[in-house]
Amino acid sequence: MLFKKMILGEELQELITLVSNLLEAFTAALFLVKGDKIVLVAQHSLSDNFSQVHPMVIPMEKGGVLTSALEKELLVLERMDRHQYDFPYYTEREEIKAFMSARVNQGEGVLCVDTKRSTKFTEKQQKFLMQLASLTGQFLKTSKDVREKLSKLLKYKVINEMVSHLYPPPASLDQLQEGFSKVLAEWEVDEAMVLLKDGSGLKAVLGYGPLGVEQLGGYPSIKGTPWEKVNAYGHSYVCVSAKGEPFIMGMADAHFPSMIIVPQDDPPGLLGLASRAKNSLTTDLLDVVHSLGRFLSPSLKSHSSVSSAGSHLPMFMEGLEDALAKANETENSILAVACCLKNLGDLDRKMGVVEVEKTVDELQREFAKSWDASDICLFRGHILMGYKIHPDRKHLEAEGKALVKNLPLALNSARAEMKVVWKVISPVHKERADGVLAKLLREMSGGKGLFR
Repeated sequence: MLFKKMILGEELQELITLVSNLLEAFTAALFLVKGDKIVLVAQHSLSDNFSQVHPMVIPMEKGGVLTSALEKELLVLERMDRHQYDFPYYTEREEIKAFMSARVNQGEGVLCVDTKRSTKFTEKQQKFLMQLASLTGQFLKTSKDVREKLSKLLKYKVINEMVSHLYPPPASLDQLQEGFSKVLAEWEVDEAMVLLKDGSGLKAVLGYGPLGVEQLGGYPSIKGTPWEKVNAYGHSYVCVSAKGEPFIMGMADAHFPSMIIVPQDDPPGLLGLASRAKNSLTTDLLDVVHSLGRFLSPSLKSHSSVSSAGSHLPMFMEGLEDALAKANETENSILAVACCLKNLGDLDRKMGVVEVEKTVDELQREFAKSWDASDICLFRGHILMGYKIHPDRKHLEAEGKALVKNLPLALNSARAEMKVVWKVISPVHKERADGVLAKLLREMSGGKGLFR
């Protein structure tokens, strides 16, 4: 993965093992200071009681002997069996007889060893530890420089991918979607979306990953998500939450610990990326994400005014709510219908996302042609919703049955398997629009999720 965090863990582990063997330690460990915390980086221990908590992060005030170690270039504690010391890296008391530590890079960290074999460390061992701490400091500085240079090389590679797939600007939205997906395939990214502003809200025009692609053509709700903050204040957002933030509202599996969302100026909108790998999308990548937005801009401007057939979800729900209220007054019935591709996942794998979107567009046109609905809506990017009013309940039931029978015929060339569900609401039922929608979706999914 392109943005996988580079940590020279194996080399550090070998160095700490060398320290342990050379000084005949019971435990050897390297801790680094991160703000007001002490973090274990590498260790070699013969103890069964060495803490297995990972990552081991110790508050400075609870650091015990480690906090004392950070106060001196070299700390040597002898005959420890006569004194009480707190070793926060052990879960049970160990009969430690001597402890020694040396600071790394003027307090950036501490390299420490303890022993149960002797009550003290010799002067020669103390010099060895000081030299090894200096070597460790040099190693950490070198690895930091390498990471920075590698980061620049990786950014160059990403920009090259953008040039390859997004320049010159793709002429069609399908080509733009394809180029967008190819660029993100090189990143450590699980989900991505581009939302553009129009008169109705924020519309998903580009998507990557199963959750993002599912929103295409729709108006995802951004309430309670970081998108809402970026949209309201116009500032870029970088996720720093260990438990993850919601990338898409209302989906339990859509929380990500690593996320970047940036505002788009021309055309106005938002670009967001999310990863399940912690710290893979960091602040130092903001310039790359902004660059991606600039590459997308020329093509997005030519498509920003394109709107899908039918209403978006909020308008559709408002219309259905009004229709239900009028049906109660006039004693008319309402036929509510939902249809989707049952084999959506298989089609995604066999045909690709772009071709499947074309099939969904074909379904939308066929739906409108086959059934003269009062209104239709493309929900979650692949589920068509519609309703119509009529005074005769039996007439609406016949229409629902006919739609189930006839609608799939036009899509056989795509090997699409259709599922159509419908419900007739009598005026006496006094249903709400969200209740009607929920019942149709439950019946369509058979109690399972509707996500790609």
